[in-house]
Amino acid sequence: MLLKEIASGDIICGRADKLFDECFSNERSNSSIKAVLKQYNNIPYNKEDIQQYCQTFNQGIRCYNEYAEKCISDPINRRLIEGEIMPARSFYEMLCKDNVFKKDYLKHRNCFRYIEKEWNFCTQTFHSLLDKEFTRVHRERKKNLIKFFSARYAYENCVGNSAKAKCKPESAIFTRSLVELLSSERQFKNCAKIENALCNSSDLKYFITETLFIHDNRNV
Repeated sequence: MLLKEIASGDIICGRADKLFDECFSNERSNSSIKAVLKQYNNIPYNKEDIQQYCQTFNQGIRCYNEYAEKCISDPINRRLIEGEIMPARSFYEMLCKDNVFKKDYLKHRNCFRYIEKEWNFCTQTFHSLLDKEFTRVHRERKKNLIKFFSARYAYENCVGNSAKAKCKPESAIFTRSLVELLSSERQFKNCAKIENALCNSSDLKYFITETLFIHDNRNV
């Protein structure tokens, strides 16, 4: 269901804050979707949850695409916005379309439940750090980059170590790989917020190499 079909009129540019309210406000919207929206921060634990989440996500993406096509013409702004939704898009495309990944996900779902409180705390802290650093993007750029990469690995370790402490080894490994997928998407898509030129510079390549080397040699 597209936004044009949901809104009372044409898409109104400049009202992105109302986009998803309008997207899911139609009476034809499935009641289960509305229920999912109220608890969208929760982790899906079974096939029924996954089906509802996928339905919600797909509808939201269609609404966003409609809005972006009409209202976000600047390629830089579009990249920045899409960078924010890429983690969810990548994750849900795998969860909704990749049966092998879905099977593995459900196999290890108890681990997610065991560490849900810690995972939410780690995620909130990570996002807060990134948002704080991006407000300083024009000052001390190289120092910000180091903090940026450090925040990512701190997030991975935060969730990964919780899984390692509370879950079976195989489940902890899967959880860690899932967190790395999400944090990598958010980090590298946000690279444009620092500057495309800097992302292609030898300085950044040096920081990436050094940080990855340190990370790969940690016992986590």
